[in-house]
Formats: sequence, structure tokens, C-alpha cells
Amino acid sequence: MLVDREKPPLMLYLIWAEYTRLAKEIASAAFFGSSIDRAIDQRCEVLNREFAGRPDELNSALDEFTEIMASFESTRDPDDLIS
Repeated sequence: MLVDREKPPLMLYLIWAEYTRLAKEIASAAFFGSSIDRAIDQRCEVLNREFAGRPDELNSALDEFTEIMASFESTRDPDDLIS
């Protein structure tokens, strides 16, 4: 098919396109880190600025955030996010 420059059957094309999309996401996460990791880092920076000079409140906020993220990362079904 490639030699004759023919288009593949639709189902094969769709599967190939999805694999390509997923491969790009995996490569991006491997190179740049996952978006969840970046979001966690950014939120921790915000909390550090927000609670600068108040270590007890900062520790409390970081503990709460850690619990929330652990719950989020362990979620296997979208309904699990509803609390």
C-alpha cells in the first residue's frame, strides 16, 4: 500500500493515528515530565509564596495538598473523583 501510495483502510488509519498520538504524549512526558508533576511543582511554589514566614500553615497546606494529590493519582475511574 505504501509503495502504491494507497490510503490504508479507515480502521487501520484510525488505530495508527491513535498510536502516534499516544507515542507523542509518552515521549513528551519522558522528556519534560508529566503535566501532573509540573502542576504539583507549580502548586507547591504557590503555597510556599503564599505561606512565606508561616511554617506551620505551610506544612498544613502541603500535607493537605499531598493527601489530595495521592487521592487523585490513585483514581481509576472518573466517578472516584466525585466526593
